Amino acid sequence: MKERILIVDDEEGLRTTMQHQLRDAGFTVESVESGEEALTSMKKKSYDAVLLDIRMPGMDGLQVLNRVVKEYPATEVIMMTGFADFVDAVESLKSGARDYLVKPVHPIELVARLNGIFKDRELRLTIREMQRNFSSVALHSLLSPVNSMRSILDHVIKGRSGMLSKEQSYLLTYARNLGDKTIGTMRHLSGLSGPQGTNPLSQEKKIIDIGILAESVVIRFEILARPKEIQMKKIISRPLPPVLCEPDSIMQAINNILDYSLENSIKEGTISLTISKEVNKTADDDGNPRLKITIRDSGVGVANEGLSLVLDKEGKKDESTDLSPDLSIAEIGLAISKHIIEDHGGTFELKFDPGSGNIFVVTLPAAE
Repeated sequence: MKERILIVDDEEGLRTTMQHQLRDAGFTVESVESGEEALTSMKKKSYDAVLLDIRMPGMDGLQVLNRVVKEYPATEVIMMTGFADFVDAVESLKSGARDYLVKPVHPIELVARLNGIFKDRELRLTIREMQRNFSSVALHSLLSPVNSMRSILDHVIKGRSGMLSKEQSYLLTYARNLGDKTIGTMRHLSGLSGPQGTNPLSQEKKIIDIGILAESVVIRFEILARPKEIQMKKIISRPLPPVLCEPDSIMQAINNILDYSLENSIKEGTISLTISKEVNKTADDDGNPRLKITIRDSGVGVANEGLSLVLDKEGKKDESTDLSPDLSIAEIGLAISKHIIEDHGGTFELKFDPGSGNIFVVTLPAAE
């Protein structure tokens, strides 16, 4: 395949000379004498590279460069400049040009620069393709066992391996539904469904009653807490302000906090979840109410230094701690919860009371 080159220069003699040189080297070449003509030509045809003079009457090279970088990002741009325009040449590199050449351009150097740029582009495309293929293979490798686990759960839920108690059926159904969501996410990530460029993790935000959502979450944790003889308490002080949110994300955030509390609470301890309308003194500056979620447990407190950095209330953190191997799954879940809450315009705070345990305080803005 012959790369298509567009020469943009107001000097007719230079354009003609460069056209002959590049055609002799095997490129397909066209030329125009102004920036306006270049943009008109690029609307009609695609070019692999543009050789662009910096100094031209009318629209200069830097103006054309900005348009090309924005509208034709796949096209490589090489600026052509005189010695007096060196500062502009450096500025063009900051604006997105791949390289620059000083006129008069020697034909050997011109061809060598273009070949180097095209080889580099081919290498970059190859690496991206390898990365996509690797990600696809990895996702498919995960998708198969998750799908198998989902099928096994469905088999057990339908009673084909014996009768289940109500609690067993509830927990297994919850696990199967999580499997369905995981499979859906993996399909999106691997390109098996949904339009390209969409975020498979995002949802449509809805106005919901957090109290109703919390009721379903607590039911599961009441069952899971029983073997550890941990008592679950739930206090929902109505009326509650409605919240505009991604329901699954907020449910995940609450789940993650309760998972951490359950994992770290002592035997015969207590976990309480309280939901109420935030008092006016901590309301938004515009006077809008907020929903407040408080989770208290009888845990031993956060001891992991990496987690403390991730959950720093001022948002200061060492990025290297985000996925620290020292963090447990439950601790990583807390970091994810903080991100979800703050992404919804809320606040996430963790305190430790030596006399009682961890205290998680979450606030969310009420829907307008």
